[in-house]
Amino acid sequence: KKNDPRPSLDHLLPEADVISFHCPLTNDTRDLLNSNNLAHCKPGLLIVNAARGGIVNEHDAVEALRNGIIAGLAVDVLSEEPPRNGNPLLDAINEPLNLIVTPHSAWLAPEARQAIINISANNLRQFLQDDGQ
Repeated sequence: KKNDPRPSLDHLLPEADVISFHCPLTNDTRDLLNSNNLAHCKPGLLIVNAARGGIVNEHDAVEALRNGIIAGLAVDVLSEEPPRNGNPLLDAINEPLNLIVTPHSAWLAPEARQAIINISANNLRQFLQDDGQ
């Protein structure tokens, strides 16, 4: 964005040791990390995608791992969940790559589920109070 003072991803890639994604998937963030900008990464870069599948181009990231362009990739999201027609990351999981793929399951802890219930109940309570006035 024009008025955003933060450095761009393309500016950071040649200097970053680790990049961790925590953003929504939008038209602007789809394939945000791809072969074009992976080519400019600092050697040894570690990438974490804990945001949404589709932000990191999976095919390009696997190729970058295979070619030693990046040192490691950890994801807990896939571009299609559940994967119905294969997935480049899952296809590469048994290769000797520094690749970690885990389920996107932060909400599975009982405390997290209870927090979701509490927030939902409070939102509903507030809606009903506001609607009645």
